[in-house]
This record gives sequence, C-alpha cells and structure tokens, in this order.
Amino acid sequence: MISKIGAAVVAVTLLPALGMVVHWQGGPAMDWLSGTSAKAVVPATLGGLRDAKLAELSRLFVSRDVGVSAGMRAGSELAPVGFLNGQLERQGANWRVRGTTGLKADIYEIS
Repeated sequence: MISKIGAAVVAVTLLPALGMVVHWQGGPAMDWLSGTSAKAVVPATLGGLRDAKLAELSRLFVSRDVGVSAGMRAGSELAPVGFLNGQLERQGANWRVRGTTGLKADIYEIS
C-alpha cells in the first residue's frame, strides 16, 4: 500500500517538472524582425533595445508596402537607412544608422 502511495506522490510531483522541461525545450523562439513570438523578450542591453527599435521600424516600412525588397518582406533585411534615420529623428532618438547589412546595423551617436 505504501509503495502505491509513494509512486503516486512521485508521479504527481515529477509530472509538472517534466512538463516544464518539455515546454522550455520546445517553446517558441523569437524572430526579431517579424515579431512573431507571443513571448518576445527584449534584451535589456542598449544594443538589444536599438535592435528591437530597428526591427519595429522595419516592420513599419514593410507594412507601407512601397519599395519593399524580398529580403525585407522575408525579415532578413532592415528597412532603408534613410527611412530608419528619418523615423529615429522624428522620435527624438540620439543615434542614427550609418549603414546596414542584412539585420546588422552600423549605429552612431549624435549630439
């Protein structure tokens, strides 16, 4: 009798832990440019925040559907530098984009 109760207790306590491991291993990954994950977490670093801002602005550019390249539509390229800098200026950001390569941006500070 004790072994059946012990086995039931072990099963009840280990099942949630097993579920957490399975969920953690198979949880959704974040696609920064398309923003498809419901569990999107922006890194708390300056670079991470700026990357997230550029991805947001690139999604805005794609949503306007004017001059959008296949790479931008696929989420593998950022919006044009002129558009990004115009939006950053409009929002009062103290940084700009010098150039982009895919999803990488060369960023510089302004005063």
